[in-house]
Amino acid sequence: YRVAKAMIEQDPPNYNGAKNHLNDYFKLKTEKPSLLHTCFLQLADKIAKEGKLKMGSFARIWKLEYLRPDDYEPFSSSDGKVYPSLAERVVQRASKDAFLRDDQEDLHYILPFINDCIDRHPNNLWLKMGKAKVLMATGRNDEALPFGLDVVKNKVNDYWSWELLGDIHQPASPKAALSCYCKALLCSNDMDFIGKVKIKLAELLIKNNSYPQAKLEIDEIVNYRIENNQKAPESAELLKGEPWYEAETAAASNQELYIKNAPMAEELLYADLPWINGVLGE
Repeated sequence: YRVAKAMIEQDPPNYNGAKNHLNDYFKLKTEKPSLLHTCFLQLADKIAKEGKLKMGSFARIWKLEYLRPDDYEPFSSSDGKVYPSLAERVVQRASKDAFLRDDQEDLHYILPFINDCIDRHPNNLWLKMGKAKVLMATGRNDEALPFGLDVVKNKVNDYWSWELLGDIHQPASPKAALSCYCKALLCSNDMDFIGKVKIKLAELLIKNNSYPQAKLEIDEIVNYRIENNQKAPESAELLKGEPWYEAETAAASNQELYIKNAPMAEELLYADLPWINGVLGE
């Protein structure tokens, strides 16, 4: 453990060397749960934070059943700041990793631990976002919806929260999904981040035969990437290869399209609230 920890902390870090020690550790018959077992989870968390380890798979091998009560306790620094517990960080990172890889085995394994962490830390919004994505990835979009709505209500001005809500709605209600993507693009025009949303919107516009608007979405992201010496997304190139693309002229602007369609997304936030009769006056 100490050798692996030193490898992570050296400059530059030797992540592969540290991972070899993690693999060796699993061959040992050590006590579980234990402080030592937790220490190796902490190492893995640091490596995964740098994108050098698949936390979804590691968590299943480490076995989250062996988390200790102390692992669920938030961390307080010397300056009084409170940080999420190790369990929260690991579960959150594992759910994100499993979702991105669409690993069904890891997704089903991590869900009970997300539920446990949410019960213990109900104010952790990122856990709720993780749960929404895991439920969505396992085909349980209806169950994901309340968690997606909770995320949006707390992050109403962030494009990614509306994108999440759109993804949840897309299988059952493409119209609602289109509205959410339009709302997302009203929240941000930073092309470094909104490329995926624009492609998702373009795909729905194509299904609606709104080809000029779809072409504009595709062209904007492709042209931006080219201008910044970046590779165009493969999904955008595939859409450009469709038969309709060359024959169409891109719309001048989609701003009115966003504004027209966004209200439906906003109404989704309040759909579960009860109606209250009232008298309105000056």
